[in-house]
Amino acid sequence: MKQVSKLFKTSICLLLCMLMVLPLTTAFAEEAKAEEESTVEEEKQEKPAEEPAPEEQESIIDDEELRQKLEDYIASKNYNPENISIGYCYTPTGDTWYYNKDKWYYSASMYKVPLFMIMAEGEHEGKLTQDSDIRGMKLSELEKLVLVYSNNDYGHLTMNYIADVPYETSEGNRKCRELYQRYSDMPKEEYVDNFYDYSYFNARFMTDVMETLYFENERFPHVIECLKQAQPDTYFNRTLGDKYEIAQKYGALVDKSNKAFSHTAGIIYTPNPFILTVMTENMGLNDDVIAGFAPIFEEYTLSLDAKLEAFEKEKAEKEQLRLEEEKKAQEEQERIEREQQEEEERKAQEEQERIKQAELQKEKEAKRDAFVKKAVVVIGVIAAAAVVLLVVSAVKKPKKNKRSAQNDEAEQWDEREPWDEEEQQFEAPEPVRPVKKHEAAKTEKVPAKKKAEKKVSKGKYTPRH
Repeated sequence: MKQVSKLFKTSICLLLCMLMVLPLTTAFAEEAKAEEESTVEEEKQEKPAEEPAPEEQESIIDDEELRQKLEDYIASKNYNPENISIGYCYTPTGDTWYYNKDKWYYSASMYKVPLFMIMAEGEHEGKLTQDSDIRGMKLSELEKLVLVYSNNDYGHLTMNYIADVPYETSEGNRKCRELYQRYSDMPKEEYVDNFYDYSYFNARFMTDVMETLYFENERFPHVIECLKQAQPDTYFNRTLGDKYEIAQKYGALVDKSNKAFSHTAGIIYTPNPFILTVMTENMGLNDDVIAGFAPIFEEYTLSLDAKLEAFEKEKAEKEQLRLEEEKKAQEEQERIEREQQEEEERKAQEEQERIKQAELQKEKEAKRDAFVKKAVVVIGVIAAAAVVLLVVSAVKKPKKNKRSAQNDEAEQWDEREPWDEEEQQFEAPEPVRPVKKHEAAKTEKVPAKKKAEKKVSKGKYTPRH
């Protein structure tokens, strides 16, 4: 019974272990599948593209050299550098240089240049002609009066015409000044309120306007021709007029607060022309101050002309190298994109294959799970049957046949002690004395068969054979 109980307990333990392991196996499989899907999603994530660093524009103008020349001149004249702003453009390369470029000044008559650029652009677009009537004046007459002779009344009349107002108003003036902005690259957020309200300019804005006029001259017919006739003996013409043709426009005014503004912007036609804007505050209205800056930039421009050929050659070589590098970069980019496309296609195929394998695996797992469930049921049934059989066999005694019973009874009689036939009483056997070696040899050896026959003859029962 102890063996049966032990076997029963063992069977129950095995069955419970199997039932406990199956859920763990399923959980491990699901965790592995989730981890694989997470890895695939991480691989699909793309890295953010890096923004290219802005390219530095190489300039033929040496900032330190030109600044030193200008500051030496300002110091020699005991000028206040804070009251001077300068804009310079070397036209062969388009490189621009500034000194105090963001200081704002009342423009005085300098506004007449962008004002008549608007009119000239209308003529270029076919909206106007030289004979068009502008408030009782021909356009050709207005250009000469305003640009050559700097007439303020006709300048205001032109502003009212552009703003489409009967007389000068702050709204009309603001509308015109907003139109001036198209001729400059300055961002609109950098303009101050005084630009719109009181016609304040800075050297950067005015230099931009003159660059647009020079480089896009066909858009603005007759403007440069008129400016070449303006102030033939003053301002830039005072120091350079005998050498070069100059197109210039001055502006000079003392305002109500007694601030004196004196400026000039012009195109000086050296072998390679340059554009120069000089704006001053509280340095008097004498044009000698303005005229004195022109030779500095003439000299520097001629020095740049000597470097221009080497600079252009070096620039062309760098440009060629840049184009080659750009081409290589483009080819490399195309190669990378092609490889990425191939990689994406490969991943797509792998993904399809993975999905297919996952479906197959899923089917296998479903079949396995079904098999395991059936196996568990079968094992449970077998274990239960085994337990039942063991219990039944332990409780129920085995039956013996008649012959076996007789044989057992005979064996029992064989094992019984001998009886005394006369007295029918059991005789106790004599104590056995140990036999010595010399006596053992003398003892007669009786065959086992005869001993058995002798014993049987003494008893009352003779077993059947």
